[in-house]
Amino acid sequence: MDRRTPKRFRPPPSPSRPDKGVLRLYVVKVSGLSRQQTTRLIARFRTDGRLEDRLGKPLNAYSWAVRTGDVASEPEPGVRRDVV
Repeated sequence: MDRRTPKRFRPPPSPSRPDKGVLRLYVVKVSGLSRQQTTRLIARFRTDGRLEDRLGKPLNAYSWAVRTGDVASEPEPGVRRDVV
């Protein structure tokens, strides 16, 4: 930036190294992520410029419960199999 640019339009100065450590620990504490996950999150933010929640339900989370053998062997609700 040019020296003639007003201060309010200049980008803020980068935090010092100790301040970066404090910010990193704050993100770890507030987000509940591990130190390694926070490092990856910060790296992703520096490359993409955005933060997104990539955690969530896996795409095939319940595929094990929908196999035909498991569903067929389950009793119907309200029906007791031990009564003759």
